[in-house]
Amino acid sequence: MSKTETENLPVVYDLGADAGIGTDDIGTDDIKIPFLGVVQDKSKPLKSGAPGVAVGKLFNSVTREVFDGTTGVVIVPVMQKHEFIEWVPLAKGGGYVGAHAKDSEIVAKAKAESMKWGEYFTDSKNELVETRSLFVIVLDEETMEPEGFAVVAFKSTQIGVLTAVNTRLKMFMVPTATGKRRPAIFQHTMRLTTWHDTSKPAGEFEAYALTFLNDDKPRKSLLDLDSETYLAAKSLREALEGGAATADYDSADGGADGASEPDDFC
Repeated sequence: MSKTETENLPVVYDLGADAGIGTDDIGTDDIKIPFLGVVQDKSKPLKSGAPGVAVGKLFNSVTREVFDGTTGVVIVPVMQKHEFIEWVPLAKGGGYVGAHAKDSEIVAKAKAESMKWGEYFTDSKNELVETRSLFVIVLDEETMEPEGFAVVAFKSTQIGVLTAVNTRLKMFMVPTATGKRRPAIFQHTMRLTTWHDTSKPAGEFEAYALTFLNDDKPRKSLLDLDSETYLAAKSLREALEGGAATADYDSADGGADGASEPDDFC
């Protein structure tokens, strides 16, 4: 076997009889993924006076890390969820209630009774905020190794940002031995940044921008299949699919509170 062939083989570990001990005790409640949100002018992180927090910056809801919005962070997208998140209105104290599937009965009823597009309420007058949650791995830009996990919540008109990227992901294919195929979503590397949007009738707000990492070109931004980052992203995907990890909604601020644009960090 040639050197090139052996270099591409996975490392094999001898874990002995202790393999997996302790990890079986870790349930869904033990793995909560923080939110990586953009700070708005009404955000709780801004009001808290946390060091370095400013409008337009990215903020980790658990670690309290602050990232420059212009430079942004390098991420690997792992999974998307299209849900309606139920929140207690901020006027009543706020707080996460639960997540509902987009085709659930509670969502269908709220839509049918809605008096204005984008404003949905439950029978108990809680808000239902349409949300596309993007679960990601955050990378160290210098080493391209995983630094942590996060969820980016796209709400209201910001959903269009994710929709545009999804369109490119569906269209992008590469030649393989069995014909043209789409890479897994978690083979892509991207950059998440923010910008000041003044184009909406509802007013100005801070918005997300999501681009492919290298010159915004999907082909130039793919991970190697044997890289640690790719394997970590695949593992996170499996954990999310199996229900062993979930978003830490309790660490996020509440929904839109009746506004047509996102006016609070989440």
